[in-house]
Amino acid sequence: MNQLDLFLDGRSVRLSNALRSALLNEDAGAAAIAHRELAEFDATHHWLAPAKTLIAALRTSIPANNEEALADMARLEEEWIPAARAVLGEDSRDWLHRKWRDVGRALAGSPFNPKSPDRHASYAYLRSEDWLSVERCILAVPDFSAQPILLERIAEAVWRQRRWKDAARLWFKLCWSAPDRFQGLMDHGAVPDPVLCDGWERWQDQDLESLTSPSWFPAWMLIHEPKIAELMPVPETTGAPQAAFAVLLKLTIGKGEEMELRRELQRLHPGLLASYLSRR
Repeated sequence: MNQLDLFLDGRSVRLSNALRSALLNEDAGAAAIAHRELAEFDATHHWLAPAKTLIAALRTSIPANNEEALADMARLEEEWIPAARAVLGEDSRDWLHRKWRDVGRALAGSPFNPKSPDRHASYAYLRSEDWLSVERCILAVPDFSAQPILLERIAEAVWRQRRWKDAARLWFKLCWSAPDRFQGLMDHGAVPDPVLCDGWERWQDQDLESLTSPSWFPAWMLIHEPKIAELMPVPETTGAPQAAFAVLLKLTIGKGEEMELRRELQRLHPGLLASYLSRR
């Protein structure tokens, strides 16, 4: 490579770095100037098109209402995310988080509609990884635990705040109310808790009589990992899997008459009783 080629390459790097730096600093004016200079020097540079999209994003006003927030959400998913990743690479994460957080703030207070669950502030805050805001806006939804998608979101938000047992309680509630959805999350690695993930893998290998639904998994987890029983409340909902969980909870913490509890577990699920006795 001759000196002219080295000079041209060096100038291209300087101009593209200036453009990237201006975008990271969210300086639309400086980015526009850097974009023009790069275009004049190299009209075929692969950053020009996505950078133009990001400059337009910087010039878009912060959404002030529901309608503007939903418009920005559509732009994020269709235009801004791929453009940011193309130009900013790994540094796009924080840049995009700020945009998602603006959307979340504009959607705050909007009611949750199960027919369009992503048009809720919890979705935008989840994408921005603002875990406290995810939890706060979901707790404001009346009877949020009746909505599996909100249980899924708040469980992760609580876990990310290092409240592992509270998160396990929420995931168990999801497992009882929507076992197929919970199984899908586990099978796709969408539950970040390593203890639950390890338990799920081991549970899959169990040959427990009449074990036909993931809804029995929380009860089995008390056998596999007794420590999670500490401060774990008795299930609020009724059903055989929840009843088995309540019995095993009492057996694990030593509350109640053991033989009577064993007989109740035998009635509910003989395989769980056998598993419990084998691990004592």
